[in-house]
Amino acid sequence: MDTLQNLETESPEFFRSLLENSGEAIYRFNLTTGTYDYFTQACESLFGYPVTEFLNANVENMLSYMHPGDYNKFKSHFDNLTNQAENGNFPQVLEYR
Repeated sequence: MDTLQNLETESPEFFRSLLENSGEAIYRFNLTTGTYDYFTQACESLFGYPVTEFLNANVENMLSYMHPGDYNKFKSHFDNLTNQAENGNFPQVLEYR
């Protein structure tokens, strides 16, 4: 993960291009503010909602977009993130269906 963080710092344009051309739904959630900082444009085509709608959402709003079969996995992961954030230890990836 350090390599990605260095890439983001040293070459933000390349990093953003890499993310946007991945075709994957990638986002960044800020545990401090409880808001989403970033969504790839692929989220719009994959989920059918404008990226701005996701950026203006909080976690509770995002649950309404989620497949019911993913709710418990997401909720468990989110609770784990918030608990670990207090210790500065963050799991980085969660895959959904």
